[in-house]
Amino acid sequence: MRRATPGGARSMRLLVVIGWAMLGGGAHAQVVQHRDAPTLPVELFEFPGNRVKVWVEATGSLKTTDMRPDEGVSIQDALKQLPAIADLGRRELLLVSGGRAGSRTDLPDGLLKSNGRLSSSTNLTKLRGSPAEDCALRRADRYRLSGLLCVRKDSGAVSIGKVTADIAGLAACEHAIQSGPLLVEEGKPAVCDRDPSEVRSTYSVFCTRADGTLAVAVARKPVAIDELAKWLAEPRPSGADCQSAMALNVGKASGAVYTGPKSFQVVARKPRYSGPGTVPVPSFVVIQPLGN
Repeated sequence: MRRATPGGARSMRLLVVIGWAMLGGGAHAQVVQHRDAPTLPVELFEFPGNRVKVWVEATGSLKTTDMRPDEGVSIQDALKQLPAIADLGRRELLLVSGGRAGSRTDLPDGLLKSNGRLSSSTNLTKLRGSPAEDCALRRADRYRLSGLLCVRKDSGAVSIGKVTADIAGLAACEHAIQSGPLLVEEGKPAVCDRDPSEVRSTYSVFCTRADGTLAVAVARKPVAIDELAKWLAEPRPSGADCQSAMALNVGKASGAVYTGPKSFQVVARKPRYSGPGTVPVPSFVVIQPLGN
């Protein structure tokens, strides 16, 4: 029997390493999964709640000193203009436009809490109800920004609930965004059938599920809000299967950007942009896999 030479052993080790790399060794497995809605121009990003970290970043805390202090940053520009976001984008990342802007694009229109710090207070502006409305949801006064996304201090778990004037419960939230409207509550659509006068729009939506998984939905083209809510509540695989869902942003500010995990097979990792995302926003919701 021929004895292996030292050079032959090194060659064998090299072949083993190359084969391991080609099979994906050393690459991070993709955690965020993507699919398109079958009947609406909507993209869905899905991920296990126990395998990701979710948090809120105020745009003002991310900007560099040479940027205007009174201006937010859009989803389309976040990776290019914000070094902190660009650094996160070197790994798998899903970045979503946060709550709506107020009088300036760097000022939230509703409550914003990031890293335990309250940046703006609850917006208690109400839409007046009309007793003559056929839809019960429109008969009573309701908050214009009716949803609250909370990331808990103790566990990092994400929940979506109704906005209230009582802010005592916010102490449990390390991060929070007020926006809306609420689109799904307790697994059922939470909006009325669309009035013919209502315009269609694009939306970025955060969704929680009964099984602990989470999702972000982004409309590429304008959709009717009642059709969107029905699809969000519809069970998988045809729907998004949301237990709760709220709109984070509406119109040209809505959008998301996704960067995939590092991989030996992918040399150029191009960001995937969803929705318009052209209008500056005051905050972002950040989703990044743990250990990524």
